[in-house]
Amino acid sequence: MKAEPLSHRSLGPVRWVRFSLHTHMRFCLALASVTVIAGGAMILATGGLVRHGRAAQPAFASPTSLVRRHRAAAKDARLVPAVNNDLSHRVSRRIDIAEGVEDGDARLYTYQHVVLDVKGRDARRPAIDDTMDGTTIAAKCCEPAQPLSELERGVPVNVSLAKPAAHEKADVHEIIVAPQSRERIEALLQAAGIAAEDSQRLEEALARTELLPGDNLELLVDKKDGSDAAAHVSLARFNHGNANKAVYGRADDGVFHSTGNERLFARLSRDAMLSAYHPPAPAGNSNGSIETRLVQAGAPREIVREVEKLAEQNGVVLEKGVNAPDLIDLLFRKSAETDPELVFVEFTTNGKSKRLYRHEGKGGATDYFNEDGSSMTKYLMHKPLPNGRLNDGFGWRIHPVLHVRKHHNGVDYDAPIGSPIVAAGDGVVELISYQKGYGKYVRIRHQGGYSTTYAHLSSAKEGLRVGQHVKQGEVIAYVGSTGYSTGPHLYYELKVGDQYVDPLTARLNAGEKLSGSSLSSFREEIDHVGQIVDEMTLPILKDGSDAKDKTEPHDRPANSQKAGRVAGGHH
Repeated sequence: MKAEPLSHRSLGPVRWVRFSLHTHMRFCLALASVTVIAGGAMILATGGLVRHGRAAQPAFASPTSLVRRHRAAAKDARLVPAVNNDLSHRVSRRIDIAEGVEDGDARLYTYQHVVLDVKGRDARRPAIDDTMDGTTIAAKCCEPAQPLSELERGVPVNVSLAKPAAHEKADVHEIIVAPQSRERIEALLQAAGIAAEDSQRLEEALARTELLPGDNLELLVDKKDGSDAAAHVSLARFNHGNANKAVYGRADDGVFHSTGNERLFARLSRDAMLSAYHPPAPAGNSNGSIETRLVQAGAPREIVREVEKLAEQNGVVLEKGVNAPDLIDLLFRKSAETDPELVFVEFTTNGKSKRLYRHEGKGGATDYFNEDGSSMTKYLMHKPLPNGRLNDGFGWRIHPVLHVRKHHNGVDYDAPIGSPIVAAGDGVVELISYQKGYGKYVRIRHQGGYSTTYAHLSSAKEGLRVGQHVKQGEVIAYVGSTGYSTGPHLYYELKVGDQYVDPLTARLNAGEKLSGSSLSSFREEIDHVGQIVDEMTLPILKDGSDAKDKTEPHDRPANSQKAGRVAGGHH
């Protein structure tokens, strides 16, 4: 039987529509979309199962939540308000920093930051206490350790904060290694109390044995209180110069693996800090003396005495009133081997700041300098003859020998012959000579473009020579009655540029003015201080995220070369 061709009539009620791209556009697009989605899902599902010719890399799993012995405060109570440039909206803390010292060794310092709002709120002590009670940190592999070459997938290194045993008190904190000169990693970590095996493994992970100026190594350390055992590093973050930061975690076998997860380090660092956060203790009666309030804010009494001394030397009135500073900002440090040392202090009055930095010179002597490298603790002495009695002052008079009206370009101090005369300020001996009027005299050239002259001497100090550097208060000569003189006395003269100036009223800086390599080293110290303050003043946003990279750095003291650093040990 011959089959009939299909036609509209043979299909009965079914209506046949001829296919065309125009009439079936929607159907084609839908079919293509389903095909693409299905293919992509299959690739994603199978792509991670096989890796050809690629070494496995460790990967951090998400950390577990903090486990604390104490009940955590509400989140809003633990976090400071949204960040701005106001110091009151930042969390200040103590911080441990390993630094090199003069003898080539290293030392672990604890830095502490204190801010006193003199005319307003109470002083703010660091928000973090000495110990991080209730937390410990550990880095471990979630799976049995095995060689990386045998792994097909990354090693999930799980970093968690876990509850310590009941008889143990945990101390988890951050140690920062920020050398100002080339330093051995081993020496720095040994000073920080880090286990020797961790030091060796970190050197292997970093592929270096030394750190250079500008390098920054941050360590999250786990150590049990009361234990003599060395501390272990759980996480490390390394920043080499201006390069990107790299994060390393310690696995069960003690090996440090690069994770590429900087957010994890920032989160754990912040969580460790916040777990021990307590509201700043009140500084007592805000009507109390500034000195008392600084002590109540956490500054040791010897540090407060140093602040008082520097304030007096720089014309800052530490008494509540119109002339008192609005804000006192200070940074000090201490170690197991040294007494507390004031590193930096800033007095802010009517919006103007006076910043002073501690600097240790090559001879081991310490002094405080401004941003330009000028000593701010020494001003020209008005009386370089300790046992002298003021006679004739600066100005017009009848000359006692010439009996004519003549301007007296200096001042006279009476004293017995042989009384010691000291240098009125640091400087260089310019002349040791004799003139008819002066008699025997010594002239010292000071930095800042001025000179002092000491005349009518019996003699200069034995061994004193032209070109010799002398310090303020150093004996340079002895009282005599040579030249135009009516009796034993000292004629003391001050000349600024080409002008004679009354030495009793002049206020001139008479300390050292850093230059050359000393000035370069000092500027590096200023930058070092800025880094420390930035690390200690960690901004925390309302949402709990790390705002460190979202805000401008803490207002660093500026100089003509770099912004930022306070003195660490001398290098």
